[in-house]
Formats: sequence, C-alpha cells, structure tokens
Amino acid sequence: MHQLLRETSMTRTELYRLFNRFKALCKLSGTPGSINKHMFKEGVSSLAFEDDNFVDRVWKLLDVDRSGAVEWGEFVNAVNALETGSALDKLRFCFRVYDSDNSESIDREELHAMFSSMLLCAPGTGTRIPEASPALNELIEDFVNSIYDSFDADRNSALDFSEVLEALKRKGNEISDPWEIFGRTLVSRT
Repeated sequence: MHQLLRETSMTRTELYRLFNRFKALCKLSGTPGSINKHMFKEGVSSLAFEDDNFVDRVWKLLDVDRSGAVEWGEFVNAVNALETGSALDKLRFCFRVYDSDNSESIDREELHAMFSSMLLCAPGTGTRIPEASPALNELIEDFVNSIYDSFDADRNSALDFSEVLEALKRKGNEISDPWEIFGRTLVSRT
C-alpha cells in the first residue's frame, strides 16, 4: 500500500475504491486476482470507446509479466496512467502507447497507424471500417503533418518525448488533456 501511495497520485481512499473495482472486474472475468483483456477494456472507462489497436497496445505495456491477465499492481498502473495520474504521467504513457517499436520516438508511420485505427473504428461498436475514403485519408495526412509541424523541432520525422514537451512549454500550453495532443479525443464518445 505504501509503495502504491508513493508511486501514484492516489489517496488511500482512492486506492481502496480502486481495489473494490478491481475485485469486481476479477469476478466478472472469472479469474481470482486478475482481469482478462475484455473486462479490462470494459472496466477502465477511458478505454471503453477505444479501438482494438489502441487497447492492444495499452495491454502490451501493462501486462508486464505476459500472463495474459492484468493483476492488481498492473491495474493500478493502468488507471494511474489513463485516468488519475498527473498530466505529465499521462503524456509519458500516451507517448509509450504510440511508440509501438519502443524506439523512444514516434515516427510518422506509428502516428498515422494509431490515428487511422481510431478513425476507422465504428463508434461504440469496435467494428473496424475496412478502408478509409480519400477524404478521410486526406484528414489523416493533414493531422499527422500538423503534429509534426508543431512538435518535430529537428525535422527528422521522429517525435522525441523531449521535443513534444519542449514545444508545449514554448507555446505556453499547460497539458490539460495529454491524449488530445495525439488526436485521441477528436472522435465523439457519445
């Protein structure tokens, strides 16, 4: 408990509530002490509307022991990174999610793939639309270009975390919604 209080921004009461949430999800998963991927997606509110590609990437980052289930410590880390952590913690996690090759930078293809996956997922169903229209492809390219125009200071077509953070500081932007920076909040969740 003391370690979790130090590592997260949660209070003892929040951790207690989270533990009760975790136990309920374990029961729904049918596995004592862990949550399967489906219940994880349903139980972490910020993932409920996300596309499978994004959820798969989050899952890979959190299921550290590769057990195929998320245990208590991994669940706390997930909720902290996705919901309750500081804006900087959320930005760091978002960056790791988008950096699918773990190169410590986000290249154009990674950003394009994550943004496309989000836009090609039918809202509320998780069903993937087979192909983007020319207009949607143009929107995706414009979005990727705008991100690189804003953050890629050395123009090497790879976003380093420090570049993104420095650009935000230069612009005087407080990080209010780190997911918005990479387009995660552009799709209506209603």
